[in-house]
Amino acid sequence: MAHIWQTLLGNLATVALMMTAWALLSPSIRPRFGLSREAFFGMAMGGGAVISMAMSAEIKPGIYFDLRAGLVVSAALFGGPVAAVFATVMAVIFRLWMAGAGATIGVAGIVAATVLSLLMREAAGSKILFRHVAVLAVLQSGAAYLIGNSSVSPLRHLGTAVAGGAVGLNFVCILASGFIILKLRRITMERDLLRAALAQSPDFYYLKDTKSRFRFANEAVARFNKFDDPAAMIGLSDFDIAETSRAAALSDEERHIMATGGALVNREECLAGENGERWFLTSKVAVHDSEGDVIGLAGITRDITERKRLETEIVQSRDLLKQVMRDMSDGLALFSETGVLLFCNDRYREFFPATAHLRVPGTHIRTILEGVVASKEQTNLPLDKATWIEDIARGLFTDHDQDIQTDAGRWLQIRTRVTCNRMALAVVTETTALKQSELAFRSLAERLQLLAETDGLTGLANRRALDQTLAAELGRATVARPLSIIMIDVDRFKAYNDHYGHLMGDDCLKQVAHCLIQARQRPDQVMARFGGEEFMVVLPDTDASAAMDFAEHLQSEVIGMGIKHAKSEHAIVTASMGITVCTGNRSADGVTRLLQEADLALYDAKNAGRHCVRVFGKTDDMLQRAFS
Repeated sequence: MAHIWQTLLGNLATVALMMTAWALLSPSIRPRFGLSREAFFGMAMGGGAVISMAMSAEIKPGIYFDLRAGLVVSAALFGGPVAAVFATVMAVIFRLWMAGAGATIGVAGIVAATVLSLLMREAAGSKILFRHVAVLAVLQSGAAYLIGNSSVSPLRHLGTAVAGGAVGLNFVCILASGFIILKLRRITMERDLLRAALAQSPDFYYLKDTKSRFRFANEAVARFNKFDDPAAMIGLSDFDIAETSRAAALSDEERHIMATGGALVNREECLAGENGERWFLTSKVAVHDSEGDVIGLAGITRDITERKRLETEIVQSRDLLKQVMRDMSDGLALFSETGVLLFCNDRYREFFPATAHLRVPGTHIRTILEGVVASKEQTNLPLDKATWIEDIARGLFTDHDQDIQTDAGRWLQIRTRVTCNRMALAVVTETTALKQSELAFRSLAERLQLLAETDGLTGLANRRALDQTLAAELGRATVARPLSIIMIDVDRFKAYNDHYGHLMGDDCLKQVAHCLIQARQRPDQVMARFGGEEFMVVLPDTDASAAMDFAEHLQSEVIGMGIKHAKSEHAIVTASMGITVCTGNRSADGVTRLLQEADLALYDAKNAGRHCVRVFGKTDDMLQRAFS
């Protein structure tokens, strides 16, 4: 009985060996015969079953024990109907050929194992797991035990120990076969994924032996070296596919790597191609076996031509941008959304020498402004410096323009714009020359305006300025704010001119004008030359009584000059004055009428003997005569 168990255990070892051999040889043998995966798998399992039966242990004449069930079950469970047919037919034919008393029951057992396996495959669905194998092993073992102990079976008299042992070995065989196949499937799937990834990768992957001959190359390597099939490169070296000098350099490089057991990382190489230069980045590493011995070399090469082109363009663009930034006349500064300076050119710092050390990337706008305050770099800062700093910092993220003057007398215009990503871009332009021109132009304009509104002889306002002043003040006149005007005439001025000459006459008018200027009490009081020897004084917010006082003061000032006048009844220069007062509600001809009122009052003063003051309205018939 011992030799039976030895034979069965040897049978189990043989089955395990055949399963392993199938796992190793199937990837290379199957494609050569053009068989489908399922058919080849069924034939392999059927062949294994035949070998198992050929090595079976004969218990009694014609009655054999073997481990065919594990192989038949595996064929049906993992290969499906096609594999099941091949394996079952081969096993049945061989068992019938062996004949004997157990041939019928043996064939029944083979068919039952196939049917149970197909049913389990259907129940498991697309993914067969080890638990399905275990369940099938239990069912198959139970079915085999029942068949072997049935009333028609010649095995029923063999004893429980023999039958149970045989069934148990088949149970182990099924589990072992299923485990091997599942592990093989997983390994095969991972291998296929890896091969597919390497084969289809745009990078160049390759393995070489210790003599630098290719043992693996993916499709990218093959295409680059003008091979249709990567398998055609197996066994070739760089001397077979590259020019001699480059092949020798590569060979020396790889021998050094394998001799030292080290690696080459990111070596850049430029090669001339049909479409111009191409750049490659190569890394190589020595491959060691489990004992640490170098058995070859693995390499990866990447085409970086496009990256090098982009890097070149970036460098050129960066250099060009630096040159532009360096040579541009404007200062440029970029602040982050939190107010931190990210970038500025040299010109920006040159505009602010006192705080140039602060205007560097990483500095917050508030720190820069605090430096401006401390160094007094900017003029005309408000008294509340802290509020000014906060206002500027908050206003950084709004579009605005600002003109500032530095302590060096420079005028700068700062144009701040918020970018689409909430950063602040400040462009600083020196506007000193423009500002000086603007100030000069403004000064010239003011001088021209002064000349246009000033009498050239006396320096008083001229008739044009007087008319504008009267129109404006007349519109503001009210009962509570009366407007008074005084018309002044130098007495006997024609006789003065005839006697002393025109030059002396001009000098007389200048002295009278000086009296008027000296008598002015408020900025809004206007002294003007009305024409010839006549002058006009405009007194806003002045009533008749105050105007009379002003006029009498003027008279005393004129007399006080003591200008000799031989042709005057007073022997010195005197003046006659007419006053009129407006309290509002004037029509469109208000200025004209106001002047006529003052003129009538002056006429009255002259009729009264000159050197006196008269107020319009004392004789109402005078106005009636003037407008009749």
